[in-house]
Amino acid sequence: MARRYSQKTTGPLPWVTFALLAPFAFATCRVQKLQVLDTADSAAPSASGVPASGGANSVGTGQGGNASTVCDTGLGDGLACEKSTDCCSGYCSLSVQVSLECHQALGCLGVGASCVKASDCCELSCEGDAVSLHCNNVNSCTVIGGSCAKNADCCSAKCKSNLCAALGPPPCRVAGELCATNDECCGGSCVTFSDGQLHCRRNLGCRPFGELCNQASDCCDALCTADADGILRCAQVKACNTGDGKACTRQVGDPCKNNDECCSRFCFLHFDGAQRCAPSASCRGLCETCVRDAECCSSQCAVEPDGNGHCQGGTACLAEGETCSVNGDCCQTNGPTTCVEDPKGLKVKRCRAEATAACLADGNSCATASRCCGGHCAQLNGTASCFSTCSALGDPCTSRADCCDKSADCLSFQGQRICAVLSL
Repeated sequence: MARRYSQKTTGPLPWVTFALLAPFAFATCRVQKLQVLDTADSAAPSASGVPASGGANSVGTGQGGNASTVCDTGLGDGLACEKSTDCCSGYCSLSVQVSLECHQALGCLGVGASCVKASDCCELSCEGDAVSLHCNNVNSCTVIGGSCAKNADCCSAKCKSNLCAALGPPPCRVAGELCATNDECCGGSCVTFSDGQLHCRRNLGCRPFGELCNQASDCCDALCTADADGILRCAQVKACNTGDGKACTRQVGDPCKNNDECCSRFCFLHFDGAQRCAPSASCRGLCETCVRDAECCSSQCAVEPDGNGHCQGGTACLAEGETCSVNGDCCQTNGPTTCVEDPKGLKVKRCRAEATAACLADGNSCATASRCCGGHCAQLNGTASCFSTCSALGDPCTSRADCCDKSADCLSFQGQRICAVLSL
């Protein structure tokens, strides 16, 4: 059956504080495609005026998720379902409305897709023989101590002497394993599965530190390394000092306790009840992951020895949009720039240009959404510009506020941030 998470979690559910969408009608679809950004510097604008995908992403064998899902007959995202095989995406789960709906298989594979291990699959089930393994929605992966015949049977991807074995450091529990609290899980979310027991939930989007992976782009930190047993897990990047002089180690998508842990300086309670680092409504600051120069406030995305891009500074002062401590930290090259709380209420200061105009009209270049009359600052053709239109599902975003769908989050996926609806 479909993975049915109950309402019960070990933390508060923030979705109750948001306006929810009306239930969708039961209908069918012929073709469905989720668009995501590629790593090219050029991107065509979508109907909303925000860049959509410039390249195709294939459905791979545990290679980070379904970027496109095509079916002859099935249900589209947001439509009521009973099981994952009903959906074009191959994934049916509880929504923030606490009803079973089809969801994007974002960062995981839907039913029927080829897989390597259980964590590749949205349903946490990769079954078959040694020659052919596919995601299904019949059985979940086996927890530590349970019987197994092959690695793919185990949530840990580690079958020793016909028993699923625990992983080494880091000590957090990967998706599918039994848990008692959110803190025990690598993904920061412990929920009730259909068996009535608490298990670590598999996050959509990028995979946080400690979760199983296949390649760097699977991970929020863009770093996938082998442990002592040769099992690939998302690693944590080295500590890095942001513009305000404080060290950070967690990227967008990683679980967090407070703003200071996040390189984005924004720790947010998501719809699934877990706190994760979220993108701020500005350009990417020092230490944040990047794939192109234009994403960074400093306009410098440099490749580090681990092969991944991070925003870096090149001057003695901080560009607009960077976190800061005092006015003197900020560059004054384009007129007066002050270090102020932006956005207000988060207690995080950023360099903000003080222009004579009250706000910037659509089309003007921007570093923070607060400077835009329309409230949105998004990348278009390599330049961050002000927009008054919101981002549709699958379109790029800088923060949750950019997403048209009020039950959507701005999720990190393969180095990009796009609007997507989270399931419970």
